[in-house]
Amino acid sequence: MMTDKQCMCNFRDEISFKSFDDFESHQSFVQQNKNFIEVSFSTYGGFVETWYKCNQCFKTWRLIQPDSPFRGDWSVVPKSEL
Repeated sequence: MMTDKQCMCNFRDEISFKSFDDFESHQSFVQQNKNFIEVSFSTYGGFVETWYKCNQCFKTWRLIQPDSPFRGDWSVVPKSEL
C-alpha cells in the first residue's frame, strides 16, 4: 500500500495562493496531471470550487479559485464532507 509521503498528490502542501498567477499555475498542473480526476465542480457566492481525486492514494482535494480578499485554497477534503 502506498503511503501519503510516496503519493504524487503530496507535491504541494495545503495552501492559500500567493497570487492569481500562482493559482492558475497550480490549476493547470492539476488539470494536466493524469493522477488527478475531476470529480465535482460547483460555484456558490462567487467562489468556484473543483474537487479532484488522486488515483494513487484516493484522497480528494479541493481547489477553490481566489476571489479577493479570499486567496483561494488547495486542501484535502475531510472524509466527513465526502
